[in-house]
Amino acid sequence: MSVCLLVQHCRVEAERQRAELQQQHEAEQKATVDQLTSLKDAELAALKQGWQHKVNELLQEVYLLHCC
Repeated sequence: MSVCLLVQHCRVEAERQRAELQQQHEAEQKATVDQLTSLKDAELAALKQGWQHKVNELLQEVYLLHCC
């Protein structure tokens, strides 16, 4: 195998590996963003549930104040 063919083979292999690493990096980034989105959604749902509970308590208090 001549030096030119060897160099060409190395370039092709390096490009293939670069593309593979780029795809892997993009997949990892997407997985991280998806995980953070899920965590944030869960956090917001928990906060909403907590506030809804507080609103219900306050509505109950208002109701009791008007009734008595």
